[in-house]
Amino acid sequence: MQTGLKALWKAKQNEIAASLLAPSDWRIIKAKETSTNIPSTWKTYRAAIRTACNTRQTEIDGCSDVAALKELLFGAAQIQQTDDDGNGVVDDDGNAVMIANPNIATAWPDEPS
Repeated sequence: MQTGLKALWKAKQNEIAASLLAPSDWRIIKAKETSTNIPSTWKTYRAAIRTACNTRQTEIDGCSDVAALKELLFGAAQIQQTDDDGNGVVDDDGNAVMIANPNIATAWPDEPS
């Protein structure tokens, strides 16, 4: 895989993180200007954004090929469970047994309410 593709997507994670942090920047500025505390929920959220960004960049680095990178960034959240032979698992009614996709990127945190 071209290293440029990984670099592009890692940079995109920085852009996403910045766009998630920007709406709450005013809270940080206000706290500094007024010598008040930043609410802990917002500190935690902002730290979680940075952590998610770093984790996602590490996950991108770990992709061995373009298909893995595509699955990481655009894969379905749920996939059909498979058995040891790679066959899809179904329940007693013949419905696919779905599980969380282990190959998708770490989710971005939700903004505090």
